[in-house]
Amino acid sequence: MPIQNTQNAYKAQPQTNFRQSGAEDRSFGFESQLASEQIRLGAISAEAPTVSHLLVRHPEYGKECWDIVHSEVNAGKPYTRIPAETPIYMNPETKEISWTARPGSESGAEEANETARTSGAADSIRSMSPTMQAITHAIEKAADAHGLSADLIQAIIRAESDFQPLAVSDAGAQGLMQLMPDTASELGIIDPFDIDQNIDGGCRYLKQMLTIFDEDLEKAIAAYNAGPGTIQAHGGQILFKETRLYVDRVISSLKQAV
Repeated sequence: MPIQNTQNAYKAQPQTNFRQSGAEDRSFGFESQLASEQIRLGAISAEAPTVSHLLVRHPEYGKECWDIVHSEVNAGKPYTRIPAETPIYMNPETKEISWTARPGSESGAEEANETARTSGAADSIRSMSPTMQAITHAIEKAADAHGLSADLIQAIIRAESDFQPLAVSDAGAQGLMQLMPDTASELGIIDPFDIDQNIDGGCRYLKQMLTIFDEDLEKAIAAYNAGPGTIQAHGGQILFKETRLYVDRVISSLKQAV
């Protein structure tokens, strides 16, 4: 199958609207520096399964969603494994995101990491929202089908859409793995916003990049973002700053998952 150079390094980050949802308040347990001044963003739910879903609709901070989630104070936090009904807070001065710990755990972040890495993974999945359950199952299915690491797929999705199935960038990239329309069409994807179709198609495209670049992970990740033609045109070098930051973000997420 010929590969079109349609995935490019200049895709704007996703700007997506989500339906409103609410949940009862809880005590604040995952302390940050100025707990008394925390803003309550809402609670994890079926309609807001990740921190980004809550933050993107905030009237003041929604437009800063991508920068806040990927800032130095928030990078690496396990946003996608936070149990349903967990209230999410943000420090308006530092933009640090935090959430309430469940009973018996030292912090919500530590609990999420632990449940993801132990033999109780099935219980962890059941505690997720239906959307995150569907994404997790789709990742596992695609990983098996295409011989890819589930952690790598998750790292790509985190960097591309931060687990927002309906994400659409200003450049037109769509869905969880932010496929450009021409690329999605070439991959035979009928509905780019369908979780299974988008992840399967994105994984097939990623596998093609790995094949083109002889399993060189960094080059393949860069090509997924910038397009294979761009990377080949520069002799395999990753020259564009945005692409370099993208690759570093994916590799960082991948290392944290190990």
